[in-house]
Amino acid sequence: MRRWQIFLATSLACGGLAVAVVAMGSPPRKGATYVGETSGGRTVSFRVTPQGDLIRRFRIARVLVCRRGERRTALLGRFRQVRTGIRVGRTGGFHGEARVSGGGDSRIESGRVCVRGVFRSNGRVVSGRYREHVRLRDGSICTAGLVRFMARTRR
Repeated sequence: MRRWQIFLATSLACGGLAVAVVAMGSPPRKGATYVGETSGGRTVSFRVTPQGDLIRRFRIARVLVCRRGERRTALLGRFRQVRTGIRVGRTGGFHGEARVSGGGDSRIESGRVCVRGVFRSNGRVVSGRYREHVRLRDGSICTAGLVRFMARTRR
């Protein structure tokens, strides 16, 4: 082989390795609380268990855009994780989906939420995205669209 071919093959292999290393995250800080903002300037917060393997108490403020027939409305509210934890992988990635139902005084009848993201910077920073689709008790269909968020450990 010619030198330039060897150089090109080596460069591509090293470049691919560098991209793979950058794409990986890092594990979260065990027992830490993370607080931050969404792409819409609203708040997001959650805690990581002392073992560092689950996210608990995920809370996010979001705007739901609702449609019922030709009528459209917007609702400001908060989603609050109650029962389950979101599992965190060894490389700092997480993904959780769940069915939701409203409480006794809630306008929400049923729906689905999806949260995914990755921890970076030695577990100090997390970035992710959130989606929510729900049906209200009055029959309206609502969505939060794609909400991006970034949070840091609370000092």
